[in-house]
Amino acid sequence: MGCFSWVIMIKDIGSLAINGGDKIRHRVMPPRQLFAEAELAAVRSVFFDSWAEGQDFGYQGKFENIYTQKFCEFQGGGYADAVSSGTAAVYIALQALQLRPGSSIAISPVTDPGAVSPIVLQGFKPVIVDSCIDSFNIDPEQLENVLVGNNNISAVVITHVGGWPTDIQSILAIAAKFDVHVIEDCSQSHGAMYERRRVGTFGNIAVFSTMYSKIHATGGCGGLVYTQDKWLYDRIRSFADRGKLFHLKGFDSRDPRTTEHAALNFNLDELSCAIGASTLDRLESTINARLVIAQKFDIAFEGSELVSPAHRLSTSSNVPAYYFYTARLDAAKLRTSKAEFCRAIEAEGIPLNAQYNYLAYEWPWLKPHLTQESSCSNARKFRDITFNIPFHEKYTDDEVKDIRDAVMKVESFFGSNS
Repeated sequence: MGCFSWVIMIKDIGSLAINGGDKIRHRVMPPRQLFAEAELAAVRSVFFDSWAEGQDFGYQGKFENIYTQKFCEFQGGGYADAVSSGTAAVYIALQALQLRPGSSIAISPVTDPGAVSPIVLQGFKPVIVDSCIDSFNIDPEQLENVLVGNNNISAVVITHVGGWPTDIQSILAIAAKFDVHVIEDCSQSHGAMYERRRVGTFGNIAVFSTMYSKIHATGGCGGLVYTQDKWLYDRIRSFADRGKLFHLKGFDSRDPRTTEHAALNFNLDELSCAIGASTLDRLESTINARLVIAQKFDIAFEGSELVSPAHRLSTSSNVPAYYFYTARLDAAKLRTSKAEFCRAIEAEGIPLNAQYNYLAYEWPWLKPHLTQESSCSNARKFRDITFNIPFHEKYTDDEVKDIRDAVMKVESFFGSNS
């Protein structure tokens, strides 16, 4: 991390911005602008290629082949299909596994509606499993307890939240014991490492969202379905494109009489695949840049009475791919509510996600579909003592310093030592 350090000087900080004082940061945070000149060139190449071939570009062509091959190389092998969204990826994965109709599916306590809706829409029953203490990620021990008490569960969808890998090896051992399939939801963790392997390479199938805000993106929306099982890959492709059996020799995709089953069309277009292949070239450097910035946040909060890192990198074999930075708040020393503390920081010109409302058990629309109650007390307690700092690889030391200064300014008013 070089010579990065802080000189702590808090003098005459004045009133909080939320009370009318001058705020710490007057500029908006820098734009990410993931899609740059390289992506423009990639899009142009799709047009030029189609003009040269005398045929308009579509899907499942040259650029999807380039993109998915690159992605599989990044993962260390396997098979991938580019699809229209992360939600579509989950839908396809569930269909490809040919699960028992009406069976239950265990899910992580903190996830996205896009990962749960395909479960409900296909007639499966979601069963929410609580997280580990001090984490948003699913607790293997509690997963085992749920599987013991529910013999109707046929699969588990594991979300690697915020870029931090779950204890996936323990989950795999438990899943094998109860003969359930494992789907890894890697939508917030592209490229993260667990025991020196990329997340997504452990379960039966992995799903990725590649929408514009993700660490790796293909454009406005998109997704990937990945597996190391060729038979599953053939099923994935079929369920992603109207039941077509591309793997059969002599298959005529233009003859609907040769399709095997009903299926939807979830194809990703060639333009998005070209963009994905381009941004994928920078994914490793993107992950590393975010890791360095997160480590600078760790250092920046060392002098804080109230705020500390919620996670710390503990081993070189398990490396996160930060989607956001989670900070812990010491409520025992805080002389106000977490909500008010975070609002005060935001008023200083610092964007925050003060309340991470992705705890599935709290969603009113999902409750009628749950077959058993789950308070997810560990996930809820962790959410209630943390807040997320959104950031990206373009942040500089200036942004880190302003975030730290805003935290320290607000802390000087609301900390126990103030």
